[in-house]
Amino acid sequence: MGMAAYLIFSRLYFPKEGLSNSQFGLLFSIPGIILILSQPAWSLFTDYTGSSKTNFQIMLIGSAGFLLIFYFAQDFFLNHFMALLILMGFFALFYTARGPVRNSLALSFLGESEEGYGRIRLWSSVGWAVAAILVAYFLSKTSLDLLFPAASGFFLASAVAVYLLKSPTRETLRTVNVFKSEEIHEALKNKRMWIFLSCLFLLWVGVSGVMIFLPIYLDEYFGFDLVTLGVFYTVLALTEVPFFYHGDDIIESIGIRAFLIVGFATLSVTWLILGLFTTPLVAFGALLIRGVGFSFVYLG
Repeated sequence: MGMAAYLIFSRLYFPKEGLSNSQFGLLFSIPGIILILSQPAWSLFTDYTGSSKTNFQIMLIGSAGFLLIFYFAQDFFLNHFMALLILMGFFALFYTARGPVRNSLALSFLGESEEGYGRIRLWSSVGWAVAAILVAYFLSKTSLDLLFPAASGFFLASAVAVYLLKSPTRETLRTVNVFKSEEIHEALKNKRMWIFLSCLFLLWVGVSGVMIFLPIYLDEYFGFDLVTLGVFYTVLALTEVPFFYHGDDIIESIGIRAFLIVGFATLSVTWLILGLFTTPLVAFGALLIRGVGFSFVYLG
């Protein structure tokens, strides 16, 4: 819910506050740059300490804190773009690392078997869907800049919820030198792995660019107001749920290779359709294809 509140509506907020397209693009490229360092660093630190639960709470609280700093000093940051970039860098240090640690927590609760991960991941889509419409309605009745305390509130509530979880049992890597691991050396020699990573890189260059500018595009070319935008993102997230739920069964039926090819292809076609046809009906129709693509790539 916090991710939806921040990711959807901040991409409308900053352009409306006067950032140019180039400034806007640069601002939202910061998390991508930071995650190159933050994800490996936090993941290694979490593996070393075995404290995925505690580290996840730190990431959530840090994310909430930096959003609140911006909210209470937004006039300063909007008038000093370099300071805004620095603040975004500190925010991204906490925010971008949560994905791998969150997934690690999920897999820890699943135990030795990774089967059923999609049935945990679908709750992220449900939360996104609920927040998209609720926050959109709230912001339409109040002010767009309240998205920051709203997102912070969801992050802090998540940190409390994580505190209530039972700590998963897991080994630490204090006695293992990750960089000398034979398993990692074998993985690095696997050409198919490098092809797969290259495909992910190319796909996410496109997906990230689209997702950053999508709210602006929907506003300018489709005429979506805040509530319609919220409905759009709600439908977008809900289309993922059945595919996450049945994903393991589909993989077993068609195989992981075909599963990933379908995911890559359909996710790509979605953006082609949205670029060619600028009518609301087509936009909503493309969401079903996008739901298949995103869930297949993510789960695969």
